[in-house]
Amino acid sequence: MPLRVCAGPSLDSLQDITDKVNRNVPVNIISNAFEGRLAFYVKGFDENDDPEYFQREDRRGITWSIQFQGRFLQTHSANDIMFGNVFDKPLNLPSYVITPALALMQRIDPTLEPHIQFQDKPSALSPLISSIPHLYHSRIPNAKLSAFQEFPSPISITDNVSRLDVRGDTVGELLKVHTAAERRILFSNKERRLETKFGPDDIISADFCYGYLQMDPEPSFHIPYGPTFSIESYWGIGRPVRFVCCKRKSNPGPGEQPWGEVFWCISVELAEEEEEEPHPLEQQISDDID
Repeated sequence: MPLRVCAGPSLDSLQDITDKVNRNVPVNIISNAFEGRLAFYVKGFDENDDPEYFQREDRRGITWSIQFQGRFLQTHSANDIMFGNVFDKPLNLPSYVITPALALMQRIDPTLEPHIQFQDKPSALSPLISSIPHLYHSRIPNAKLSAFQEFPSPISITDNVSRLDVRGDTVGELLKVHTAAERRILFSNKERRLETKFGPDDIISADFCYGYLQMDPEPSFHIPYGPTFSIESYWGIGRPVRFVCCKRKSNPGPGEQPWGEVFWCISVELAEEEEEEPHPLEQQISDDID
C-alpha cells in the first residue's frame, strides 16, 4: 500500500511532497510564525534504493526520519513549543494495540502528554526540547533562510545546546549537558523549560528518527522486544497521521484540543493504489469481445 506525504505551515495548508521523500530535497515552510524547511525519509518507501542516510553508522536501525531546520519568529518558552501527533478522528485501534504503543512512547519520552483514548480528536504531544532525539542549536542574529546551514545535512544532526537562551538556575545546569540524553533529562523538568526561550535568533536543526515504523513488506508498527502490528488493518484510507510542531494551548477546557497555533505539519496517509492502464492491444481485444 503506497503512502501519500504532505507538508505545510498549518493543518489546512498542506502540499503534496511525496515526490520529495528520500530525495534530500528540502521543503520550505514560511509563515508569520515560523521560517524553515523540512525533509522526510522512510526506509523501504519505494522501489528505489534507500538513501545514504540509513546507511550511516549513527543511524543504524532507524527506519524513518523527520528532519527540520528553522526559527520561530516570535519568542516562546521551551515549555510551550510542542511536537508530536494530532488526529482529526478517533483512532481505529483496539486497546491491545494502543496500550503497548503508549507504554513504548512514554518509556522513550517521559514528558509525553497523550490524549488518545476517548477523544474525538486524539493527540500525543511533548515539549520539543525534551522529546526530539537529536537537536542542534545555534544563534544567528537577524538570520534569513538563505543564511542557514546546508540542509538536509550530508552528515547526521548531533546534539549541541550550549548556546541556548536560558535563565535562572538553568544557566548552571546547562553547562553539564553534553549529550542528547543529558539534554532530555535536564528539560524533562518543567521549570527548566520555562527558563529557556526560543526566538527569531535561535536556529534549530533537529532529527526526529526511530526504528519502530516498518514499511517492508507492509506498513507495520514494531514494539521493541514485542509484537509487530499491521498498520493497514487499522489505518484506513483518508485517516492521515499528522506530525506537528505547535504551540501549547494555555488552560484548554474540558474536551478542547491541547494545541494552539501550528508552526509546521507533515501528514502521512495511505494512498489508493493506482490502476495500471491496459496495454493498447489488450484494450482492443477487450473492445472486440464486447
